[in-house]
Amino acid sequence: MLILISNPTRLVEEATLINHFFDEGLDLFHIRKPQDSEQDVKSLIEKIDSKYHMQISLHQHHELADNYGINRLHFNEYLRRDQAKEVAQILKNKGYQLSTSVHSAEDFELLNNTFSYSLIGPVFDSISKPGYIAKGDDLIASFQKSTKAVAIGGIQASNIHRLKGRFDGVAILGAVWCSETPISNFLQIRKIWNTKDP
Repeated sequence: MLILISNPTRLVEEATLINHFFDEGLDLFHIRKPQDSEQDVKSLIEKIDSKYHMQISLHQHHELADNYGINRLHFNEYLRRDQAKEVAQILKNKGYQLSTSVHSAEDFELLNNTFSYSLIGPVFDSISKPGYIAKGDDLIASFQKSTKAVAIGGIQASNIHRLKGRFDGVAILGAVWCSETPISNFLQIRKIWNTKDP
């Protein structure tokens, strides 16, 4: 599973790039726009080809999901802790696929199967958040898993091979959005991740 997290702020021709990534085989796209209004997020969704809406996960403005055939919702760590566990279970029972984020192996192991997968990291020093330092091999442990583990943080073509076989998926952000060659970077990362080791 290869996930691309949106740039946190709006970009020129952002939707055009997102559609291109999907055309090139992107599995899932997470819209994480913490400062954007509901209208801003709505505008971005409407520029993404509707055939890809089922591959979008919303971090904010979950109420938009039904209007666009989106059935994936992400709960960040704070939202997961603030919401009653019953809320997430109700949403799952309604057919939503839920994901969340954790920052330690201990927190990951506390999750139940309400969440299809969890982002866990940073596994490497962050590209998009300077000073956001890797947690080291503590995060690359053998998990007691009730949900899938998706690595995040500092992942790029030069280090993604270290995660193969240890995580169920990877989520990238800075390697694409902080690059002057986002498409070629994405394609290189996707190729390495999807290549079976001999």
